[in-house]
Amino acid sequence: MFYVRLFGFVQVERDGVPLDGFESEKALALLGYLALQHRPVARRHLAGLFWGEKSETRALSNLRRVLHNLAHLLPGCLEVTRHTAEFSPSERCRTDTEHCAALLASGRLADLAEAVRLYRADLMEGMSF
Repeated sequence: MFYVRLFGFVQVERDGVPLDGFESEKALALLGYLALQHRPVARRHLAGLFWGEKSETRALSNLRRVLHNLAHLLPGCLEVTRHTAEFSPSERCRTDTEHCAALLASGRLADLAEAVRLYRADLMEGMSF
């Protein structure tokens, strides 16, 4: 199981063990961005957002490389098509933000306390791209 922590600095765990091998901080920022969108995002939009200072060709090339890195590290967690990319939450791929929202929705005191515990710091703290 993959668990993506978005509260605080973005971190990823696989079966409870920190996962490394991300090609850059920008790769983690892209993963976090996709995880928060809850929908497919156009690749051209992502390229412009994350590599807007580059030519479109170079930006799309960088995006392709980073998406490959993410898909390799988190198999089954991303849906990537020729035109879009999307984080696919499932029992295999979860985020702390989604977990927190479910806990808050229950309204039970123990779940509210657990939701507070999940909040380590501001969302994607320290990330810049």
